[in-house]
Amino acid sequence: KVEIPEYVNTSEMNIQFESEVTLPVPTREGYVFVGWQCGNEIITDLAIDSWKIYGSKTLIAIWEEA
Repeated sequence: KVEIPEYVNTSEMNIQFESEVTLPVPTREGYVFVGWQCGNEIITDLAIDSWKIYGSKTLIAIWEEA
């Protein structure tokens, strides 16, 4: 299960274990999306087509003011 913050159109996605998911690119007025934080991992290479899931993950959007 991948949890995505409220300001993304989808707040939660159920993904099968060991499957791949394409991370969404959220929008937020007045901010530029930089990437995702997952625990200690920072994902800023948005060119990655998919991310492999091996357990429950909570993603936190990283923003910079526009």
